[in-house]
Amino acid sequence: MKRKAAPKKKNGPPLKKPRSNAMAIVQLPKWPDELKYTYYAVSTTADYNGVGGSVFQNLTRGDGGKDNMDGSVLHPKSITINVQCVLADTTNMVRFVVAQGIRGAMPTATQLFQSTANVRAPLTTFDRAYKSTVNILLDELFQLDANHIARVARHYIKGYKLQDVFWTTTGGLAITSGDIAVYYISDSAAATHPSFNYAVETTFTD
Repeated sequence: MKRKAAPKKKNGPPLKKPRSNAMAIVQLPKWPDELKYTYYAVSTTADYNGVGGSVFQNLTRGDGGKDNMDGSVLHPKSITINVQCVLADTTNMVRFVVAQGIRGAMPTATQLFQSTANVRAPLTTFDRAYKSTVNILLDELFQLDANHIARVARHYIKGYKLQDVFWTTTGGLAITSGDIAVYYISDSAAATHPSFNYAVETTFTD
């Protein structure tokens, strides 16, 4: 059986492919999340009862890059905290702690520390009933005396150590889980108490 000869290629412009009715899918660029921050500074004194306060106390709902957030979930990226302690008595001990809540409300200073309202308060361990509800991010103790009238420290907490913070979706802005707080306590029973000054910046996306 003879094979058929291949058809000769015709001269002229190439044939156009039939047009398809399907729309081409265009991949839009993915914009990176906007990095925001919230900042506050405190100038106070530390006694042996202790105090704790949220780093988000200046945050409100809004679109601004500073002290504003949208939605109900905040993703912390870093915490920068600068601290100064100044002597009040012949000697003083001052301790400060940064902690993030794992579940439930943040404990008060008297709940977090095993023992308060005594001169050994800065040396205390954490109360086990409440330590399981927080993640300790930073824990530092200062000794103040005539040779160390003032002490300073600077700390940077990286985002991989931080969990998401959840907020109410309607009404006033309130944290439901994941709050981050700074605690401070000293051995001072009566005024004048040692000075405790700090500034903290928390960066995040929302």
